[in-house]
Amino acid sequence: MFTFSNSEISSLISLRIKRAFLQKARRLELRENVLLLSPGRYQEHLLFVKKGIIRCYYKGFQSEWIGWFAAEGDLAFSTESFLNGSPSTEYIETCTLVSLYQLTRQDCQDLLREFSDLNQVGIDTSFRRLENGINTGALIKQT
Repeated sequence: MFTFSNSEISSLISLRIKRAFLQKARRLELRENVLLLSPGRYQEHLLFVKKGIIRCYYKGFQSEWIGWFAAEGDLAFSTESFLNGSPSTEYIETCTLVSLYQLTRQDCQDLLREFSDLNQVGIDTSFRRLENGINTGALIKQT
């Protein structure tokens, strides 16, 4: 089964929703440093991290900027690409061995229509990501 890292979000997810999710989701095991998304590409799957760490970063001017990290229980996706269908401006990559579930955009939309409680999970995830970015600032690494 899967659980969200945030207990408030996890409490919104019923056993019925978890079963529906697992029926639609595909489980993947990936090694370290697997590039899941790069600029100009489209993210077609929502990623749910079961184990391991994924990072989002940007490159430019001989530097890398970290956008966010996703660990066990977190969702990992490009907001612009997955939600808006725009080409990505970011990289998403595994940092460790990763076990994850992936859900297509269509399956995600179907679940959101069937289980309206899931909309709150998306809102909470977005606010948490925004808050973490504001509190920590961008991490920069010279390349």
